[in-house]
Amino acid sequence: MVTPPLALRLRRLPPRLVAVVAGEAAVIETGSLGYLGAAGDDRRRWLTGFRRVLDALDAPLQVLIDFVPGVGGAGPASAPRLPAPAVRRAAD
Repeated sequence: MVTPPLALRLRRLPPRLVAVVAGEAAVIETGSLGYLGAAGDDRRRWLTGFRRVLDALDAPLQVLIDFVPGVGGAGPASAPRLPAPAVRRAAD
């Protein structure tokens, strides 16, 4: 039995509050982390650390990443392949 494709319609919604924060919010601003120009091992270390932070949260988090594309040296020719989600979870 062949399932017919679903019709999907996208539309822009106006800005709205998506979470009620019980307390005050903390704003942390950093300088350049050097992620885009880092070696593969360092990039994996940053990603693993950030995933651990996200996994440990019990409150909403908003992250704003601002960068200028094209600044710095040439990047890798292709993006590294990520392991399957189960393998990544087991590595934590």
